Amino acid sequence: MGDSDDGVASEKLAEELLRENDKLRALYVATYQMHSAFDPGEVLRTLLEILVNFVGAKTFAVYVLDDEPRLLRPVCAEGMALPGAVALGDGIIGRVGATGESHLADVGPAGPEPRICIPLRLADRVAGVVAIWDFLVQKTGLLEVDFELFHLLAAHAASALEAACRAAETGRSPLRYETLAGLLEPAR
Repeated sequence: MGDSDDGVASEKLAEELLRENDKLRALYVATYQMHSAFDPGEVLRTLLEILVNFVGAKTFAVYVLDDEPRLLRPVCAEGMALPGAVALGDGIIGRVGATGESHLADVGPAGPEPRICIPLRLADRVAGVVAIWDFLVQKTGLLEVDFELFHLLAAHAASALEAACRAAETGRSPLRYETLAGLLEPAR
């Protein structure tokens, strides 16, 4: 009886390790893809691919904060027409933009308000929001890896977009010798 229990426990452990490995692989691929492009359009396309292929989002929009009028303006959408701008504090999207707190409801039927809203952060400020209204039919609920992907998007999407926008504006990669040379004292 002990040997069979050990075999079952070993199989369960092996399955759990495979699931964890798959999660780590998905997170690594998503992060790498996000930061490997220096074209803002390519970064946005990568973000859309991550939302569709890794998260299973069907209907969603990506908003970026426009500081002058303090509006979240949509820059792209999938499964819907480009929605209108949202004032900070208005509705779920505006609240997430104003507070930086994610809104995470479980998968369910699409409604007028998004089910999921993830703030896109640049250091300590919100630079945008990803709003998801609906998921692909095979997505029956949120998994632990989804929450990890939401956290990853919150932490990395805005910085990848920022780096790509700076590279596009200057015409060069954001990593430059002139910027880094002499920042740290040489070791003695």
